[in-house]
Amino acid sequence: MSQVSTIYIFCQDQARHEQGAKQWPKLKGVFTDITPICKALQQAAQECDQNMISASFVTVNSGSTKQNLNQLDSSFMYTQIMKEILLKIDFNQQHIKEFTMHCRDIFANNPFELQYVKKLEHEYFKHIPVWWYTNQCFLYSMLNRSLRMMEIDLIISMGFFIRDLYNHIVQLHKEQCVENTHEKFFTVYRGQGLSQDDLDRMMKTPGGLLSFNNFLSTSIDRQISLNFARQTTETSNLVGILFVMRIDSSILSTPYANVRDVSYLKGEEEILFSMNSIFRIGSIKYTDENNCVWQVELTLYSDNDPDLNILTEQIRKETYPEKKGWDRLDHLLIKLGQFNKAQEVYEILFEQAKTDSEKALMSHMLGWVKRNQGEYKDAITYYKKSIKIKEKILSPTDLSLAASYNNIGSVYNKMDGYSNSLSSHQKSLEIKQNKCENLGFKSECYVYFKK
Repeated sequence: MSQVSTIYIFCQDQARHEQGAKQWPKLKGVFTDITPICKALQQAAQECDQNMISASFVTVNSGSTKQNLNQLDSSFMYTQIMKEILLKIDFNQQHIKEFTMHCRDIFANNPFELQYVKKLEHEYFKHIPVWWYTNQCFLYSMLNRSLRMMEIDLIISMGFFIRDLYNHIVQLHKEQCVENTHEKFFTVYRGQGLSQDDLDRMMKTPGGLLSFNNFLSTSIDRQISLNFARQTTETSNLVGILFVMRIDSSILSTPYANVRDVSYLKGEEEILFSMNSIFRIGSIKYTDENNCVWQVELTLYSDNDPDLNILTEQIRKETYPEKKGWDRLDHLLIKLGQFNKAQEVYEILFEQAKTDSEKALMSHMLGWVKRNQGEYKDAITYYKKSIKIKEKILSPTDLSLAASYNNIGSVYNKMDGYSNSLSSHQKSLEIKQNKCENLGFKSECYVYFKK
């Protein structure tokens, strides 16, 4: 029952079931009509989406210039790297088509959502990204779930929309800065539920950083946000939280925008922040005498914040900035020992590969992942698959083939398969000698036979 947050009963005898409902705190309503129970379910789903926003807590010591990346909240790094990757990838109509095909599989038995899938495929460019995000369809919850759970397949599939939404917020932010839409300093609010564990972590991070890994909806109306936080405590096992966010409009590093005039829900005073928005944690206290909602003071981090600038630059330097696209994320995943996630990315990229050259590279990288996992037989299988593809498109003396045979030899050596190891290294050496006869290449690896 710990995974169940809310229970509703639909029946013909409301009075009888309401008596029993008093014994079950998770039983939130008894209904005899379909309309009110549908509204209650919609509200519960909205609360769930609101409360499931992912956040990372980072402790920074003033004056410290180096931290061990393995000690950082992994989602903090993933989201930052993910954002940098997505903003550099060129997406096109084909990516939208592939995403909608994926959605048709997900919603195969849901005619209501299938209508939105069709609309998205044919009318995506007729509406702006914020309109799609605030539309009452699957995009909002699917996007935030994928970022919260680091569902790599969905993030890759939705990459075009994440990029478009981020860039739209950037555009609106610039326009509103020129128009002086925001005061120099202003405050926005967000009411939601938070697990007790996350609240404890936040309390142990005084003066630290809080990064919201999703796109973040906030309100300029404190009472609305406070009511939402209070309601959360009544309908779930979460702790009610009211985030009070102080914003300096001169800070340009974090894009945000008032989406009142461009939202699907017209007229709502909503300030939408881009993914990976970072705040400094201030005071944490109860909001009132009932002690049912915690108020957390946050300040949007400054462009000149030395702690964060040092940390951000360190992350950038140590997360393979020379690598491009998803390859950069995979190298980070492997560095952090997240081999299953790395394998998931490369398998997806192999399926999406358009050329034999790309397929050969993805097979090679899957071999590298399996080698790091210690699954040597699978590593050899992937390396050989890469060689088979390369032999179709490359010259027999291409040094890429030599590298692949060399890798196979190294893996056989780890398996104590010395004869196969020697044979593979010799094959690598032959290719290099044929390529550069006058350079006198020697094998890069030495194989030692056990007596």
